[in-house]
Amino acid sequence: MIASLKGDRAFRRMRRGKTAYAKEFSIRWLPSNNGTVSVGIVVSKKVGKAVVRNKVRRRLRHALKSILDELPIEKFEQRAQFKKRPSFSILIITHQRSAESDYWQLRSSLLYTMKKGGILCS
Repeated sequence: MIASLKGDRAFRRMRRGKTAYAKEFSIRWLPSNNGTVSVGIVVSKKVGKAVVRNKVRRRLRHALKSILDELPIEKFEQRAQFKKRPSFSILIITHQRSAESDYWQLRSSLLYTMKKGGILCS
């Protein structure tokens, strides 16, 4: 289950998280123990107009959902699991290059950064 990060407190808490970078975006994540994946996607106005920003946001959310659905629970870091379900909070901060990328490029970059950041085991 994917939930949204809500409120300033949740976003400030993500500052303590582990970080990984890609060309299109950077991620921060923290393990949680509630059995859900909480997602916050930050898309600056530098990325483009509202239509472009929403498109990037939709693509990233769908890419994360497909990654979570396809991978078995054993692939996730032990701390990012709770009762045989993925359980972590992730903040995705996009860069200007994300507007030029299609869904498959964003998905492969998200998978790469999740491995690099330690959410997924290699």
